[in-house]
Amino acid sequence: MGAAQSGEAAEAPARTREEETEGKETEEEDTHLLTSLKSWTSLPDARDPGTTFFVYGSLRPDDVTGMPWRDHWLEGASCQQGVIRGTMYDDMYASVVVPSSLEMEKEKEKEEEGDVPIVVGWLVEYSEAMYLSKLKESDSIEGYPRLYGREKVVVRCMDGTCCIAWCYVRTNCSKEVHVVNGDWVTYQKKKQEEEEKGREEEKERKEGEGKEEEGKEE
Repeated sequence: MGAAQSGEAAEAPARTREEETEGKETEEEDTHLLTSLKSWTSLPDARDPGTTFFVYGSLRPDDVTGMPWRDHWLEGASCQQGVIRGTMYDDMYASVVVPSSLEMEKEKEKEEEGDVPIVVGWLVEYSEAMYLSKLKESDSIEGYPRLYGREKVVVRCMDGTCCIAWCYVRTNCSKEVHVVNGDWVTYQKKKQEEEEKGREEEKERKEGEGKEEEGKEE
């Protein structure tokens, strides 16, 4: 879940200053909205349609890793951004651990200060007619129950509502790489940028060594 694919990325067209400004404003607005969702006190009642999922990795509509299963699974769904309480790790795949009821009780003071870890993702909702087939499909994608478990979580949505949804979790995942901001997409984008930078530096290094060898031969 969330593993990046290899291959050459297509060169993006140059953006105008107006487009860059609009993009920055949208990003700042999203950041502000997500920050405002970190307070978990006085939540509205959560609806439970029984046909919803919370996705945070390769099944996100805006995921950048290009996994082949996402588009088919999302067919027929309605989606909106949201967050859940939880901690994200990179254990080959995007992995989330959600707090137990006891842990949430111990964090009451942090809740009031908006200082609890969150995971950024999307609430995905299907019709009742589609739900069971989509549940079976996502169980297969996530390797449930062998690789991922499945738990009901409360999703805080961008429109201010709350909804109960299934979330695939990995309680026993490796905790070595903590995705601090809880956002797999921004984390993957940064990794891809760093990898590209590393490739460019390696290319420049090899070109420099080649020129040195040519100079010695002359």
